[in-house]
Amino acid sequence: MFYLSFLPFIIWAGIIFYLSSIPAASLPSAEWYVPYIVHFIEYFILAVLALLPYYIWDKKMKINTLYYWGIFLAFYALTDEVHQIWVEGRQFSLLDLGVNLVAVFLVLYFYKKYGKIIVN
Repeated sequence: MFYLSFLPFIIWAGIIFYLSSIPAASLPSAEWYVPYIVHFIEYFILAVLALLPYYIWDKKMKINTLYYWGIFLAFYALTDEVHQIWVEGRQFSLLDLGVNLVAVFLVLYFYKKYGKIIVN
């Protein structure tokens, strides 16, 4: 059952990928800062969903596992940005990637500080 708890994470990752596949012309126009807020929220939720099963099932996480999640989520954010190169009207953005990473590492930081981490 523990592994089934990652299903929301997998679904949310798919939703993010789908949303980033939408051509720019199909997106609603918004103030310049709105996409950054959306990116932050998307990846904040993604990181929470990645770590939530450990919390729900009261599993202790080794510190290396937390670091591996950080690497995996950073890689996912990078591939999401790279894949936008092939979407009409979209492009790779270091700023978007940076916002994604800030959201991810903020969640990881708080999990490290308040979650159940085994340091050895």
